[in-house]
Amino acid sequence: MKNAVLDPHTGSAQPDVVHVIRKPHGSLDDQDRRRMRLTALEIVLGVSVPVILLGLWETASRLGWISEVLFPPPSKIFPAGIDLAQSGQLIDATGQTLRVILAGFVIGSCAGLVVGIACGTTHLIRAALEPLLSALYVVPKLALLPIFLLTLGFGDPPKIALVSVTVFFYVWIQTMEAVSSIPNGYLETAHTFDLNGRQMLSQIYLPATLPMLFVGFRIAMSSSVLVTIAGEFVIGGQGLGFMIFNARNLMHWRRCTSESSGSPCWASPSRPSSP
Repeated sequence: MKNAVLDPHTGSAQPDVVHVIRKPHGSLDDQDRRRMRLTALEIVLGVSVPVILLGLWETASRLGWISEVLFPPPSKIFPAGIDLAQSGQLIDATGQTLRVILAGFVIGSCAGLVVGIACGTTHLIRAALEPLLSALYVVPKLALLPIFLLTLGFGDPPKIALVSVTVFFYVWIQTMEAVSSIPNGYLETAHTFDLNGRQMLSQIYLPATLPMLFVGFRIAMSSSVLVTIAGEFVIGGQGLGFMIFNARNLMHWRRCTSESSGSPCWASPSRPSSP
């Protein structure tokens, strides 16, 4: 046995301790430059793909591959959107839609968070509520709109209720599963320090559920935009959905497309960049 020494206690041969030293590939400046190049590449790819798609759309419409009447090119849609914004119609409709979305999102998130924590921490509450809520979850949310119209009347309340119900289920499911998957070591440590209910909520449950909770928030926000626009289709009166529906009926395709393309710009959350 090579490089062996005698153990003074047992008298047997023991191998020497081998120290492994890992050297970084390149200096810190090289790593920073590679990270900056990767970030720049991600930005270029994120911008170039929509630009290429818009260029293909413009080319197909100009060359007659698709109907210019039904699918006007972006070069004609953008001026129509600017005219709507300057007239104040687009800004007013966007503000009205945003108010409905934010009100319903706050109500649904708070309710889903409370019910999700209750179901995740108490087995009996989960056994009582989960079958009913799971059955209601598969019901199309727009199918509930007639019920909200009968009980709440026309205007914003039925749309806010529709958004609240939609957001509630996403937040409830994510919160309940996040609380249920908290490691037992966290709970045992909390019991060892005799944490009360408020301390358990602020120091154990909320920090442990935040990653999954924000995933639910992100999905719920996108879905709330969809149901709000669809609700405005049906109820009408005001909002982006009503403007899109009205422009489609009047065959104002440039206005319809510019109004439709405005909502994804602020409704779709961007993907966080990698560290």
